[in-house]
Amino acid sequence: MLLIDSGGALLMWHDSDPGAPGRPAFWCTTGGGVDPGETDRLAARREVREETGLDLSDRDLTGPVAERQVVHGYSDSVVTQQEVYFAVRCERFEPDTSEHTLDEQATFNGHRWWTIEELERTRELLFPAGVAGLLVAATARLAGPRGGATVASVALPVAQESTVDAGATTPDAEGVFT
Repeated sequence: MLLIDSGGALLMWHDSDPGAPGRPAFWCTTGGGVDPGETDRLAARREVREETGLDLSDRDLTGPVAERQVVHGYSDSVVTQQEVYFAVRCERFEPDTSEHTLDEQATFNGHRWWTIEELERTRELLFPAGVAGLLVAATARLAGPRGGATVASVALPVAQESTVDAGATTPDAEGVFT
């Protein structure tokens, strides 16, 4: 989920990998997995409620604004997953973390609202890769079509985003890492 305030800043979480040497830290967007029987939209709304306390309706979601395949190496687990991103315009708020899972309570180190300029300048590890460009595209999508044109979803590249060696080097012809 891309939760974007009225000034164009994106809410991100400072997360860490306690199972990796040095407990590497990174910034990531709100969201998580799709539970059995859930649609992407329903999962997005549930994850936002659990991670921030913000209760969204289906009409609040714009998108999907982007989709991609990604290989994640985290602690002792490597997974390949499909990601779907939705955008929501909201007023800046202080997240309610009372519904964070035990894992989130153990690994999250805080949150902050990032501007496009801050995302472009930082040397910190950001997931998804290219999040500044994604924020630009999502903001345009939230503004709606201009001159009758439709703003298309962003085609994010297949990526490897890991705190540990995921063992994947390059995607094959189908975009699967080998």
